[in-house]
Amino acid sequence: FQISFSVAADAMAKMRPGTAADEAGYLQTFDTESSAIREVASKAYDRTRKSMYVLTAADFG
Repeated sequence: FQISFSVAADAMAKMRPGTAADEAGYLQTFDTESSAIREVASKAYDRTRKSMYVLTAADFG
């Protein structure tokens, strides 16, 4: 089975203030913050078992 996770732009900006609001900036943040993203995604999945999630700034404390 497959579980989809999306990370909203507000979450990217919260993880790395000053993130460029473009594809390159978001990809760089995703790459450098992948451990934190996986941790938050795992916690979200543990709370509710769904097939799709959108992680927002609120999910990142």
